[in-house]
Amino acid sequence: MDNSTDSKNIWDSVQKTIGILLYIISAAMIAFSVYLCFSPDIWYDELFSIEFAIRPVPEMVNLTAADVHPPLYYIIVHYAIEIGSRIARAVGFTGGLGSEFGTMYLQVLSAKLSCVVPYVILFIYGITCIRKRHGLLAGGLFSAAMIAMPNLAEYTVEIRMYSWLILFVTAMCIHTKPFITGDVNGRMVRGLDIKKAFPVFIYGLLACYTQYYAAIAVASVYAFLVVYSIRKNVWQLGIVFIIMNLTFICYLPWISVVFSQAGTVSENYWILPLTWRSLGGIAKYLLLSSFTNVMVGYVFVGLLLVMILLAVFLGRKNVYMWFLFAPITGIVIAGFVASILIRPVFVYRYMMPGMGAFWYGIIMVLFSDKKSVATGKDDKSAIDENSAAKADGDKKNAFGGILTLAVPLFAIVMSVVIIRDFWAFRGNELYKRVNMAETGRLFTELKAEDDLAIITNFDHVNGLISYYLNQSGKEIPVYLYGAQPEALIEKMIKGVSQIEKATEIRQLIENGKHVIFLGSFNSREDIVADWESNYGILNENKGSYLMERYWFDVFDLSLAD
Repeated sequence: MDNSTDSKNIWDSVQKTIGILLYIISAAMIAFSVYLCFSPDIWYDELFSIEFAIRPVPEMVNLTAADVHPPLYYIIVHYAIEIGSRIARAVGFTGGLGSEFGTMYLQVLSAKLSCVVPYVILFIYGITCIRKRHGLLAGGLFSAAMIAMPNLAEYTVEIRMYSWLILFVTAMCIHTKPFITGDVNGRMVRGLDIKKAFPVFIYGLLACYTQYYAAIAVASVYAFLVVYSIRKNVWQLGIVFIIMNLTFICYLPWISVVFSQAGTVSENYWILPLTWRSLGGIAKYLLLSSFTNVMVGYVFVGLLLVMILLAVFLGRKNVYMWFLFAPITGIVIAGFVASILIRPVFVYRYMMPGMGAFWYGIIMVLFSDKKSVATGKDDKSAIDENSAAKADGDKKNAFGGILTLAVPLFAIVMSVVIIRDFWAFRGNELYKRVNMAETGRLFTELKAEDDLAIITNFDHVNGLISYYLNQSGKEIPVYLYGAQPEALIEKMIKGVSQIEKATEIRQLIENGKHVIFLGSFNSREDIVADWESNYGILNENKGSYLMERYWFDVFDLSLAD
């Protein structure tokens, strides 16, 4: 046995070992995400998700029609909360903040757990379909990358639709493989088994009903399939048109809502304009890891960028790789065009539906041990041809040797990025969890008081405090000082109100109310100073508290003698 055979056997063994370790790491990350779900901290966007989800489905659909997202994600969370609540009642579980917060805690817990489910499904894809197609190393990297490549980990517990978007679009792309490769000899296939096309249709439709940028990703997939079918396999064009038109027909009920939302949102939208620097921002969002030392993070950005360029070079004739890039490419192009021609409508996290397929494409080309990089076929003849060509290349030129070293190096680079990003996410979530326990004790004290009135100066804190304190029992008024609460929050959450003048606060105290001010930002000091000097409202700072990502100081208000 020669040295090259020995080296290949060693590398094959290393690949399998790394792949198995990555499966174990992926399972551990999912398990830890489940553990993190047992904390009641949410932020303002998650508050909307919860409030939509706890309503009857018809009312929920009407509310989402007035918001900026389709209803499917909220329906998923609705039933997750219903199932979670029934299980909790059966076992007598009330949650970490006590029985008086039981309803709120169970809503948050169930909703967070529902966000972990897509990663479990993607893990199953990684250990079955991806492993069979591309081997243990690619399967392990796929499973881990879906959870914790840059900016992905936080959505394992955040009550937003992004984890489901990653699942729907990535799974759609996985099931589209038969459209791209043809039969084992590369010939045109006369038609395609409807059983193979059905998952593509289902996942695409689910994505469309979950987020509009996911609908753009789905449109990009179908556009690619149409062009590819016309050029390479006209016999499958019929079934492509069937599932594409079925998707459009099934989406018709929501299209009128899309146009009405466009008019509503344009009146009050927060997204900033795009510039040329936004292209750099896209790269950072995709590649910048959460290293403590920023320069180390940029070193890994450079390594990941080299890895991507190498994958693109090696897979330049691999149609399936370009197909896997289509969703994120379509999202970015559509976002930029709409932002330039109409108004700013694109932020970096909207790339999320296409990010899973993007990383799958890179992993497939660089780390697969069961396919031809040049053609994208994964049949036995292609494997044999590619193995022979690669062995010949290893002997005849330096590039083969460089590639042999580069593949394990980049497997290590991706693994380090995945572990580091999840570790940073873990630390951030545990920090919030510890602080939220202290904030929970504050909520318990406030809930027990009679004749309490709360003043806030930040609408996010206003809505969240009202949610935490007013799920059950007596209603505690939570006033937003000097501003108008968001209309949907006023409509959905008990206790939310507005107070415009300091004289009204003074009147509350004179009427026997115990008034506290939950002050946010540096302006809180100016506000209490103004109240004291101009209105005789004294204050005592009782300390600072963190509610998910919102710091606020607690001021006990009283009147000067």
